Amino acid sequence: PNLYLYTPKEKLNLFFDSLYKCIVKPLSELEFYNLVTLINSKVKDGHTMLLPSEEGGNYFNEKGKYFPFYIAILNNRLYVNMNCSADTSIREGSEILNINGRNTKDILKYLLTRQIRDGNNQTYPIWILTNYFKEYFSFSFGHPNTFSIAYKTSNANNITKTINALPKDSIRFYR
Repeated sequence: PNLYLYTPKEKLNLFFDSLYKCIVKPLSELEFYNLVTLINSKVKDGHTMLLPSEEGGNYFNEKGKYFPFYIAILNNRLYVNMNCSADTSIREGSEILNINGRNTKDILKYLLTRQIRDGNNQTYPIWILTNYFKEYFSFSFGHPNTFSIAYKTSNANNITKTINALPKDSIRFYR
């Protein structure tokens, strides 16, 4: 890739230096991942893919619990596209307002800033998050046992529910 196509060399080098200065103590793999993936928003090359280690990915794919919904992102909002949990009361089309006390607009901003992209186009990062939200959410926010979800139904009722996080095989089962 052309490293300096979208960010001039001086600015990119300053950015790399600032990232380096942020490492003041040993970091966990996910802490390091969340720091280094900020590079994606500066390099802006769709071939620059940063993921957790293969060992970490395998461990969480086998033992981790995940957000049990497929989602859609429309106008910087998060919607339930498919509910893959045992609790079927959260319907498709419901707008998710926050997850575990985090506003979904803030979650999307955080994840999109760290996402792979081609230039300034946001279509590809949104597509990736739409298809792999549960993975990228877990890379940044961990693998809790439950999710407290505030959501809005089509008739404008705001509801908060706690649902169980699920392993990937259970999500596939409910899908």
